[in-house]
Amino acid sequence: MSGTTQTLSDPVSVLDCLGDEYSVRILSALSDKQMSANGLSEELDIPIATVYRRIETLSDAGLIEYEGKALTQDDKRVKVYRSYIDEVRVFFESDEPKVEMKKYSDAQKSIDEAWKRIQR
Repeated sequence: MSGTTQTLSDPVSVLDCLGDEYSVRILSALSDKQMSANGLSEELDIPIATVYRRIETLSDAGLIEYEGKALTQDDKRVKVYRSYIDEVRVFFESDEPKVEMKKYSDAQKSIDEAWKRIQR
């Protein structure tokens, strides 16, 4: 899958996320679908307050993205998140680590969006 690769200016925040069990579980869950904080909490059995904190941290690090709002079965609108990270590479250099992230291409995002519309 082709995509864009970017070198991050703050590699430590990404490494902190990848070193946290809850963040890694959330990131993995969001790699193939969008989910709300409540959905993540229920599916992963993580306290909701912890999920919200990790969502903020993961978003700040550029590992997940706010996708918009979705309608629940109770007709409530909730924020949903998704990860478009395809690959993370860590390089340990003399002064500090370097992190590169490869994200899905815009074409893949468009395909994902079309698929979501079809599934409704």
